[in-house]
Amino acid sequence: MKNNTPLNQKFLGNGYLIEKNILSKNNQNLILDLLSNNLKKFEKQIGYKNINRESWKDSKFTSKLMKFKNKHKESFSFYYDTIQGSVLLRKIASDSKILNKVSKILKIPITSIAHCNIIARMDGPAENKYTYGWHQEGNYYPMNGKGNGLFAWIPLNKIINKIGPVHACRKSHNEGLLNPTVVKKPGTAVQRQIPNKYIKKYKNNVESLNMNAGDALFMSMKTFHRSGENLSNLFRLSLVARYHDTTKDDFRPFADLGKYRWHKITNKELNSQIT
Repeated sequence: MKNNTPLNQKFLGNGYLIEKNILSKNNQNLILDLLSNNLKKFEKQIGYKNINRESWKDSKFTSKLMKFKNKHKESFSFYYDTIQGSVLLRKIASDSKILNKVSKILKIPITSIAHCNIIARMDGPAENKYTYGWHQEGNYYPMNGKGNGLFAWIPLNKIINKIGPVHACRKSHNEGLLNPTVVKKPGTAVQRQIPNKYIKKYKNNVESLNMNAGDALFMSMKTFHRSGENLSNLFRLSLVARYHDTTKDDFRPFADLGKYRWHKITNKELNSQIT
């Protein structure tokens, strides 16, 4: 029996939802081709010929690419940054099927959706440098200063426990956007973690989110979540995109470095500045 509950109600219930078959097979393959074709210039250093979309299913390729990544950090960074600047990622993240879901979940028109930081993630086996502990996305991407908006995580692999699914705390978005504990460790990304007292409060609400390739996890910018540990012998590949609600008073453009002060002033004050 089909569940006819509106997407907005499902989303507000848990702070996240999974929608099946959001990213078409064609778009999945386009991203895999993007990842593969831009590696071809490094085939000699990697020691793997004819890199293509099927290579990502090969444990030998994974092993060689991890060695290349660790030995030639600057070259891999060049490759990684090239991928993130691709127009293809922005095109796919703006696919009508995705935007229509975001529109229904947030109950806003497509004209009120803003993007920020669309990336293709490549998480290697047992790679913890960019594995984040419990956090809220809004503390990293504050285009909506109070955490309005959502992010989408769309895997290109089948996500089961071994490859590291996202873990989420049901209903934790009801806490609002918290002041995080900033954790800095040498050799790892700076983390803005949720204070332990809140994690303990939701310890019985933790869900491990297994998914199929092409499914989309839509999650509130306020929901507690963390990265799963990749214990497989393959890369965990995913598309991640953040979507913000321009109708809310806490919205500020991605290019705003504070000059607009939109998130600190009232509409009345703003109007007086404009006039």
